[in-house]
Amino acid sequence: MTRVFKPDSGQVLEIQDEGGSAALTVETAGNVTVDAGNLVIGSTGGGIDFSACTGNAGAEILDDYEEGEWTIVPSNSVTLQATHDTGSYTKIGRQVTVSAQTVVNDPQSPVADLIYSLPFTSATLTENSDYWQGSVSLYNNAMPAGALWAVCRVYPGQALINFRCSKAGAAAVFLKATSSGYVDFTCTYFV
Repeated sequence: MTRVFKPDSGQVLEIQDEGGSAALTVETAGNVTVDAGNLVIGSTGGGIDFSACTGNAGAEILDDYEEGEWTIVPSNSVTLQATHDTGSYTKIGRQVTVSAQTVVNDPQSPVADLIYSLPFTSATLTENSDYWQGSVSLYNNAMPAGALWAVCRVYPGQALINFRCSKAGAAAVFLKATSSGYVDFTCTYFV
């Protein structure tokens, strides 16, 4: 059975909680307001459907939001200080933004390239649209000779982030691990 509630023009339909306060309000213009509590998606695979919006191509359901932390695991046997080995992330749909401040404990010998783990494996897309770069701030790090700046980079199909130094007129090189070197980074990529 379907029940239709149609408020007059300029009025609202209000659903109240057990205390008599507005919990959900529907305006005659079509706007819906959750006045108290959360909007809960109660089914697996459900989400907010944007298919009625013009210009959408591809997936139109926003079905994931997550915030969390992950323990960063360096490659090449580099170790991090235990007080600086955790990163934070926010995942909205397929987009992931990560950030962290790390401090190298042991750079290994010979000194190894800086490559860290990520919380999710990156997507493999078409036409090289799956190479993501982010910002890096360094403190107490030895930059390679001739290096202008450092960036972090996520390559397709990997759960790794690489740190590279750009040089004028030359190929980029990996940033090497430096004992007690701080590496702050932020990067957004897709899964």
